[in-house]
Amino acid sequence: MDEPKKSYKFPESLTPHHWFDCTTVWQVRAADISLSPIHRAAFGKLEPDKGISLRFPRFERARDDKRPEQATDIYQVMEMYRAQQKNAPDSQIPSEASDEG
Repeated sequence: MDEPKKSYKFPESLTPHHWFDCTTVWQVRAADISLSPIHRAAFGKLEPDKGISLRFPRFERARDDKRPEQATDIYQVMEMYRAQQKNAPDSQIPSEASDEG
């Protein structure tokens, strides 16, 4: 494609050199899913003025067995983000002041 579709939302600072039409499904793996003030996937759906991004995404393979309509949609990615948050280890470290020893 020579230019993005009107439905594409992205900051001008991230304009790619090439545009692809939705013809092939790619399977990717990422370290995790994070909220981003820059990336626009599901923008504003989880937090105002933030979208979802994949942290360290890596291409694994093309999925010839799927059509673009069968690919994971943004609502499924939002659920993956929520599940990741529920399963995150507790990051609170007990303070030394609470020790009674």
